[in-house]
Amino acid sequence: MNENYNEFDENEENKFCYTEIHEKYIDTVERVLEEQLCQRIPHFSMRSFIDGLLSNYSSLDGEVFEMLYTFTDFLAFKEMMIDYKKVRRTIK
Repeated sequence: MNENYNEFDENEENKFCYTEIHEKYIDTVERVLEEQLCQRIPHFSMRSFIDGLLSNYSSLDGEVFEMLYTFTDFLAFKEMMIDYKKVRRTIK
């Protein structure tokens, strides 16, 4: 997040670089989660896990599920990056 948050702004137009950043972010998060979950759950499949989250999103409740959904939802990701940018500005 630290290296890309400055790219985001609150304009409704979504720049192409947002998509690239989001895809890299998803890849990184999936890789780290998958590594950790594969160590704990035999035959774990990240693709199946994400598909299950997306297909059951309306019935899932809790901050963990909301956070996991945010990783895959572009608009939620964009909002998260903009919020992070605002926080970083107030810290400086």
